[in-house]
Amino acid sequence: MIRIEKASKAYIDQVILDDATWQINPRTITGLVGPNGTGKTTLLRLILEQESLDGGSIIRANRKSMTVGHLPQNIIDLQGKVGVLDFVLTGRQDLLDIEAQLKSVEERLSVQSSDALLEEQATLIQRFEQLGGYTYQSEAKQILVGMGFSNDSFSEILNAFSGGWRMRALLARILLKRPQFLLLDEPTNHLDSDSLGWLESFLKNYEGAIVIVSHDRYFLNAVTNKICELEFGKLNLYHTNYDGYRKQKAEDRERLENQKMRQDKEILRIQRFIERFRYKSTKSKAVQSRVKMLDKMDRVQLPQDEEGAIQFSFPNPPRMPKIIAELENASKRFDSNIVYENLDFKIFRGDKIALVGPNGGGKTTLLKMIAGIHDTETGTIEIGDSVKIAYFAQHAADALLPNHTVEESILSIAEFDDAPKVRNVLGAFGFSGDDVKKKINVLSGGEKNRVALGQMLFRKAGLLLLDEPTNHLDIQSRQVLEYALRIFQGAYIVVSHDRYFVNEVADRIVHVDRNVHEFLGSYDDYLASLKNTDEKTKTVSEHSRKKSRQESAELRKKMAQATKKIRKTISDIEEEIAVLEQSIEDAERCFAKPDFFDDAENATRMSREYKENQTRTEQLLEQWERLEEEVASIEGSIQ
Repeated sequence: MIRIEKASKAYIDQVILDDATWQINPRTITGLVGPNGTGKTTLLRLILEQESLDGGSIIRANRKSMTVGHLPQNIIDLQGKVGVLDFVLTGRQDLLDIEAQLKSVEERLSVQSSDALLEEQATLIQRFEQLGGYTYQSEAKQILVGMGFSNDSFSEILNAFSGGWRMRALLARILLKRPQFLLLDEPTNHLDSDSLGWLESFLKNYEGAIVIVSHDRYFLNAVTNKICELEFGKLNLYHTNYDGYRKQKAEDRERLENQKMRQDKEILRIQRFIERFRYKSTKSKAVQSRVKMLDKMDRVQLPQDEEGAIQFSFPNPPRMPKIIAELENASKRFDSNIVYENLDFKIFRGDKIALVGPNGGGKTTLLKMIAGIHDTETGTIEIGDSVKIAYFAQHAADALLPNHTVEESILSIAEFDDAPKVRNVLGAFGFSGDDVKKKINVLSGGEKNRVALGQMLFRKAGLLLLDEPTNHLDIQSRQVLEYALRIFQGAYIVVSHDRYFVNEVADRIVHVDRNVHEFLGSYDDYLASLKNTDEKTKTVSEHSRKKSRQESAELRKKMAQATKKIRKTISDIEEEIAVLEQSIEDAERCFAKPDFFDDAENATRMSREYKENQTRTEQLLEQWERLEEEVASIEGSIQ
């Protein structure tokens, strides 16, 4: 057990804890939540005694024997050339020490046997067995595989791996140690979906106490049975998972709002009495009594509303065709590595797509092909007329101008009318006060990514391509982005390891692993469909795939022939509408000029043409819709 008792901690410009209390009991899995900057990581450091409290205490039961494991956010750097497996095995240093002692005893016994040495050997063997000495190496390998390492990589030097893989190895070492208390700071940041699933199963069966700081709401829902919220220096405990916490907090807020409304009415009634009888000597005692009553009243304070009034939307795109992008027989390779071969993929108007699948399966490559960053070796990629694409890359921050401030970076994208929204957008993504005046070149990588994502909210595009947009965002910022995507009138494709985010924004899941397999519905629907699919049906022979591609090609050819004339008419209509809309826009600019109506004859003529153009545009739009429906009907009957 760890108990935080009336703890206080503050810096010059921030209060972290203010008379806060929290007891962490064994066999509990607690999610520690709160916006970025509230002090969650600092709280973990206080528990670890890496920092000291200003007041109060942190009490550890069985202090000398208690074992604590800590996964930090920061990527580890190792000295020396240690192998992956050897590094993980150091998590059981107690067993490594016993092995070394046994080896020493065996060497001495080989020289001269004695009862004392034999007794020492027997004691060490018994202790080694009791502590799991005969299984810990196989357990280490199982954990490494769960973390995504292959058997071939166990002997490789750990420092040769990327930072993300080094963090996986560190987590594996901590899990092998099985400490009584686990403190995990953003453990999901460097894991793919398979490793996340494995970690969830492991933690659910963990016998110790776990505290997790994470912005992965799906992960918190899956593993936690308690949520501790750090808010305004207080620690508020909820005996539920993340969704339960959100529901309970909303109910608590509603009760507080009702309580505050009743209190406000009572305060108003008392204030009216005071104002009415303030100058009447016969009521002076009653007035003074009510003044004291107001002074002593414990005013109801509403907590910060996480959903907040901060809500944004992407600019509405221009009208787009039914199919806004299409890949046909597309192939892509990097040297000898074939990523895609004969890929067919369509993106329709209004699509809300999430790409999922293993790392290296081609999700980012597919986005870059659609964005025009990568060419294809064979096949075609067609982007619909009037379709503009905005692409947010994992390294979008590299395109920011280093000498611009945070605010200037957003203003450079925003149009004049959007300028008042810029400060609010920056606030939603964690920049407030003097932070907006910081130069890009002094920001951290995460801060730069948030600026680049803020720019996306002002880009006018019909198709958004977002590669890991939730990295470095706290939960509130993710909610801002989720809301903006849900109401977006264009189409988008997202790549994200945040399964909660995917559930919120996608209604079409595309599993990518050198080909695409589509599922209609949410991420949960996709998982359910995988469970209900027999493994044998997933294995399709090369012959059947080739036959399927041939049938698809013949089907596309048949549909193209059947709809050729109608599509020509649709194209002509779209061109005429574009001309009419330009004329309407030109006329509206003329109408706005102060001296426009000085020439009455010209004004009358232009007004008549303006109305005629509007009427004609409406007629063409109706015809365009009918023809699009006719094309869909023909294609549907052929299919």
